[in-house]
Amino acid sequence: MSTKFCPNCGARVSGKVCDYCNTVFEEDAPKVEPSQLFDQLNKWNDPVRERAVSSFRIAVIIVTVTLILALTAGIAAFTAAKNKVSDKKSSGVYGNDYLVSEDGPVGNAEPEKGIFPAGTYKIGSQIPEGLYILVGNKELGNFPAGIYNDPEALDQRYTFWGNNTAYMVVEGKGYVHFNWATAYDVSKNDVENDPFTHQGVFRVGKGLDLEPGTYTAVSDNSGNSGRWCIYYGITEEGPDQKDFGWVDHGDRELTVEEGEYLSLTFCHLEKQ
Repeated sequence: MSTKFCPNCGARVSGKVCDYCNTVFEEDAPKVEPSQLFDQLNKWNDPVRERAVSSFRIAVIIVTVTLILALTAGIAAFTAAKNKVSDKKSSGVYGNDYLVSEDGPVGNAEPEKGIFPAGTYKIGSQIPEGLYILVGNKELGNFPAGIYNDPEALDQRYTFWGNNTAYMVVEGKGYVHFNWATAYDVSKNDVENDPFTHQGVFRVGKGLDLEPGTYTAVSDNSGNSGRWCIYYGITEEGPDQKDFGWVDHGDRELTVEEGEYLSLTFCHLEKQ
């Protein structure tokens, strides 16, 4: 038995036409004896291999160029977006999810009503000086807040973590920043703040959150030790502490006076 190969490309053929390169022969393709088959197969691979390698190289070049162009476009888009943010950042300060001008209103704030949602506010031009009560979002309850000298570095002058409610005195120069809460100017809003139902900070005085008197602090059974603090007052630098104590999963008697503030953490009050 003999095998026929195309002398042009080396492919196995039958008849006068090569099935691989379509070369037409005047006579039948030459016959190859079995003893010559191995050498012929090696020759057959040479032109095929060259075409395959050439096609592979072209494909690699196309893929590489495509990746380079895509990467370049991505870097350009990222740089443009970064520059855009930098340009905005240089002209204002950041709120919770938005950029604001230092001289304009912030987001959905309603200064005329004394209502300020989470964000960053320049004291004086964006939020008036005064006493504010911060109320945490119902979904979370707790929230971070503070007064800072710089709106971007947020170098703290006074910061704290609120539990449901807290009071903040806004005075002097700087910025107020808080998340997950809404601030209410107490001179324009009467916000319900009940120490007998939840933790937080409460003003002591007739007609305020808590009447002066003696009360019992009771653990809220959250698994944490309850803690209470009595403040002489609160300034723009923070609270001025008078006394504190622990409930330790039981109860503790305390007495508050006119003008003071009471902070309750993992506990609430019960009347005598």
